[in-house]
Amino acid sequence: MEGKKLEREKFSLFLSRARRCVVSVMVIISIVVLNELLLKGTVGSPNQIGLKSRNLSEHPAYPNEYMTNEDGQEGAEDALGEVTEDLYESSQGNGNTVEEHFQSVCDESELSEKCHIVFHSFEEEDINEIINSVNDNLFKREILERWIQLHEDAAGKVQSLKEHLSYYLEKLKSLYNVDENIAEEQMRENNYTIESNVRMTKEYHNKLFFYYIIKDNLPESDYESFINIARNAFNLFINELVTMGERTLNKCVPQ
Repeated sequence: MEGKKLEREKFSLFLSRARRCVVSVMVIISIVVLNELLLKGTVGSPNQIGLKSRNLSEHPAYPNEYMTNEDGQEGAEDALGEVTEDLYESSQGNGNTVEEHFQSVCDESELSEKCHIVFHSFEEEDINEIINSVNDNLFKREILERWIQLHEDAAGKVQSLKEHLSYYLEKLKSLYNVDENIAEEQMRENNYTIESNVRMTKEYHNKLFFYYIIKDNLPESDYESFINIARNAFNLFINELVTMGERTLNKCVPQ
């Protein structure tokens, strides 16, 4: 109980600083939601793990150093608690169940190639550890391949997001006298926000995957929930980027 209380206090401190972030509370949720597994008692207490770690074998610290300041939103802690609770509960029954007889869809060279793409920000020795850890563990290999598939699916969702915002801008141009220079500036701002925040979110989730799955800091019985929470959190993240992007493009419309 003491560990959970300490973790929540640290979490609240993080959120109080994050209220001034350019990204909204939903983006913050997508970055830290997997840590709610800690608060659900699925792994050791946070004070045993250590939140300020210096390498991938230890629990990764929150990536709030990437965020820039701007006025935030009221009630962030309450919103976070409600949404992460829903995500955790829904993860218990969502997604595909683990197949009893798993058949890998990747040979060794293909798996290595995909790992280097997905975990591109990792050191070579860490990528090798990821690959070696699944050699004799079919269940963990399936989880790794599903994680890679999540990244591939995410790339498609990001592309669809950009296409939607381009279409949205064209609709604005057809309805209003939009300044082309302002429109280009807002679109560049949107693309930068999307790319930077997607990269930050993916990298942090990859660190959590390495810590919990590869380093065996999460029971195998919770691997399924981990994957489902990551999927749900990223979908929530994309939906919020749609809203943020449209709001940014609305600035092109003369007042």
